[in-house]
Amino acid sequence: MASTILVIQHEDAGPPSWVGQWLNASGVALEVLYPFRGDKIPAAVPPHIAGLLVMGGSMGANDDAVHPWLGDERALMANCVEHDMPVLGICLGGQMLATAIGGVVARAPVSELGVYAFDVHDAAAGDPLFGPIARTKVMASQWHQDYIAALPEHATVLAGNANCPVQAFRVGQNVYGVQFHPEVDRPLFSDWVDGAIEVVEESGRGMEEVKIEVGSAQAQLHATWKPMVQSWARRVHSYRGS
Repeated sequence: MASTILVIQHEDAGPPSWVGQWLNASGVALEVLYPFRGDKIPAAVPPHIAGLLVMGGSMGANDDAVHPWLGDERALMANCVEHDMPVLGICLGGQMLATAIGGVVARAPVSELGVYAFDVHDAAAGDPLFGPIARTKVMASQWHQDYIAALPEHATVLAGNANCPVQAFRVGQNVYGVQFHPEVDRPLFSDWVDGAIEVVEESGRGMEEVKIEVGSAQAQLHATWKPMVQSWARRVHSYRGS
């Protein structure tokens, strides 16, 4: 029997893409909310929901004045943390999770746009998602100008690099936030580049340069992050609520 998760998609250009495909193939059904179109974010997930996936977006995690529904999203994520429901927050979603648990999101000293390496720390050893790649350096697609500047003590930092010390973290047993974009395939990233020329130029990267970079890394990115998402799907299937 399939498990169902709630997905919060922040804009048309930010679909689950690879992550959605991997979850579907693992027997997880997706119910997608589009708050930017007016969908209401609930205070708590409905009884039939076994997990929450929160995608990225071009807005900031602190932009409540422009996007008032971000406050509702933060409250929902805090509720999920309270019940240790499986959560996977990606980029903006990871930053939203950080703020929901009392962390700080700020402008990054160095933005990341393209494929970047980071270290998976010793703290990830034994972790259901990151344990298999603990103590290694991995590559991931990135697109962010903000970063997680601080987390509360009860959060475990699993991965990071010099640009962004928090690339992945866990709260409790089932709640994860990542700064990188495991969902991004070549066509989606190319669309982002074409739709944000000024952002790319400000980063100091070339448009074709980053497209080629992400395209050339597709096989490696797929092989690295598909198992992580499959492991999170198993957390969803095993969740029984509290």
